[in-house]
Amino acid sequence: MKAYQKFFLAFMAAVLVSCGSDSEEELIGNWVRIGEFGGPGRSYTATFVIDNVGYVCGGWNGTKYLRRDMWKLVVTNGEGKWYDTGDSLPAGMERRNAVGFSVNGKGYIGTGWDGDEKVMNDFWEYDPEKSVDLDPSKLNPDGTSPAWRKVASLPAPARYEAVSFVINNVAYVGTGYTAGKDKEYKLDFWKFNAPDPTDSNDIGSWEQVESTGNKRGAAAAFVIGDWAYLCTGSNSSGQVYTLYRFNPNNPINERWQKLRDISSRIEDDDFDDEYGTNLMRTYAVAFTMKGTSGSEKGYIAIGSNSTTWEYEPPVFSGTTLISGDVWTQRTAFPLGSRTGAFAMSFKDLSARGDNLIFIGTGSQGTTTSREDVWQFDPEAENSTADD
Repeated sequence: MKAYQKFFLAFMAAVLVSCGSDSEEELIGNWVRIGEFGGPGRSYTATFVIDNVGYVCGGWNGTKYLRRDMWKLVVTNGEGKWYDTGDSLPAGMERRNAVGFSVNGKGYIGTGWDGDEKVMNDFWEYDPEKSVDLDPSKLNPDGTSPAWRKVASLPAPARYEAVSFVINNVAYVGTGYTAGKDKEYKLDFWKFNAPDPTDSNDIGSWEQVESTGNKRGAAAAFVIGDWAYLCTGSNSSGQVYTLYRFNPNNPINERWQKLRDISSRIEDDDFDDEYGTNLMRTYAVAFTMKGTSGSEKGYIAIGSNSTTWEYEPPVFSGTTLISGDVWTQRTAFPLGSRTGAFAMSFKDLSARGDNLIFIGTGSQGTTTSREDVWQFDPEAENSTADD
């Protein structure tokens, strides 16, 4: 297996810089460029992590070409390497703006768009144990990789710009933008019943769950404990300012809970009067980290806005909010806004035992697909120079 890119993982510390707020507030958080993606530049990829190995598949090259190749990132002893797996999706399955997630040691990619007329609702399962590892002799007779197989399609309108998240090893997919003459933003959500790993004929199934409160596409989601948090995105009315969270363990019709809006829309709102519209965006990356406190917090970064925000989840006593449900601004991404980037989380692999987050590729401007990869430490002083 050939390593295409190698880089060391390191966080640097230096001086704080002010962030472009009216108050000239000095912000915490450090972005470090650590290397480049192993393959050609791209944006709007599908990603997942299996056993702390990250996978990046498909995407768009920034002009007219879609990709179906699969790359993986292996992190060992503070060092990362990119590998071309040779496990491309079957021909004709190229796509962008798809969702990706992993369950039971398998990866899944589904939905998406071919950049023209074709919008998809199909799903594909990836088994890393069947990877061809760049060995052509391991390919199927038709030239496809045995690591991929088609599973149950989403029994709902085809879409792209959907969102996915996994809670307690169960995946959920929802929202997005459909195709055809009646194009519309969606608010429906679906639970994926993953295939039985002991039954090779099982292709899984889908079960509709409660819908969220707003239609949206190009949204972001992160998971803290048993809750998935859904925010940002846009619909036919513009950028979406609502924040919802979802808990599948709650009684039916109580699984979605509306939280405080992520923008300042009322002048006397004392909880978000500094947010402005800096949190609202499309095509953001989202992830969670524990920090030195040991309590997980959510993060939203880049997309159509360069700012970075940290979310402290709410603590309730009954229906009364005791603490949390607030956002704190962190250091912005130094190169400005960037859409269609990936974010992959490697559990407990940072130097302090926190999640290790890789953020990379994406579109800078209208047609430029990047290859750079970064890490972000929310608790370090900003030392990033313009790259």
